[in-house]
Amino acid sequence: MKFAEQLKHAREQRGLTLADLAQRTHIRTDYLAALEAGDLSALPERTYTRAYVQQLARTLGLDPAPLLADFDAHVPRAASDTPTITRPTIRTRPRRALPTGLIAGTLSALLAVGVLGYFGYTAWIARPAQTSDATTPAPTAPATQVKLTLRTQPEGARVYLDNRFLGLTPVSGFPLDARDTANLRVEYGGFKTIEERIPLQRNVAYTVKLQRGSGTTALVPVTPPPPKPTTPVAATGTPTPDAVPTPAATPATGVRLTFTGRSWVRVTQAGRTLYEGIPTPGSTRDFPSGVMVRAGNPTAVQVSVNGQTAEAFGASASALTRTF
Repeated sequence: MKFAEQLKHAREQRGLTLADLAQRTHIRTDYLAALEAGDLSALPERTYTRAYVQQLARTLGLDPAPLLADFDAHVPRAASDTPTITRPTIRTRPRRALPTGLIAGTLSALLAVGVLGYFGYTAWIARPAQTSDATTPAPTAPATQVKLTLRTQPEGARVYLDNRFLGLTPVSGFPLDARDTANLRVEYGGFKTIEERIPLQRNVAYTVKLQRGSGTTALVPVTPPPPKPTTPVAATGTPTPDAVPTPAATPATGVRLTFTGRSWVRVTQAGRTLYEGIPTPGSTRDFPSGVMVRAGNPTAVQVSVNGQTAEAFGASASALTRTF
């Protein structure tokens, strides 16, 4: 067998032993020896032996084709080695029609289920609403509102209530939540700071006179003078006409501001605020000379200096600052 001789010759040329070749190809040593000797009886079936020949040829650097051709010539394929393809027989089962009674019974059952479901749903919808035992909490009543009114002499003091800035005096009817007490603080440059806890269960109104100096002092409201007694008018006789109030005389020195309309105004002197607020239209305010006046609506303010005739503070409605 030429393929056996060629395999043995190629192995010996490469200086390999049967053990070396078995380690490389993972073919048993006795199988390798039987192949080189041409002893096919010591080898497994033809399919495996032919695969060994092909693997050894590639490992030893030989062309497998002529070796396999020589192997096939000496070891022909047996009839049992040829695979036969057997096609499976497909058996079809005849379709059976469903019994008419089964179809009718199924439809009747579905119809009955639908009718029962409809009436059950209708009864569930018409059931009386269930009342819950849980009581709904009553809405919380809003906090009672009270009003704070505070006037100071002089005006323009800064007012705080529980560290909340309320504005500059006069503060009139400022709405607040009712409470037992609150901390009132009144500040004005050059005057003592008023600090006092005041009740806030109801509306409160204070008029206080600021004291010059530093430090703090308690709230000491100014006691209003008692009302003057009125003289009753006799039932007979000529009635006395109502007295016409005489306007205050213009001071000979200083600055007088007359407010013919609404305008915010701030009056300062040497960096100290003498007044800041929105006076009532028709009112007047007097200040010493050397003041700086800033008006938000100059057309609503008349100014008179040292008793002179009053003139408009400004010709336009834009904010204006002047010094007198």
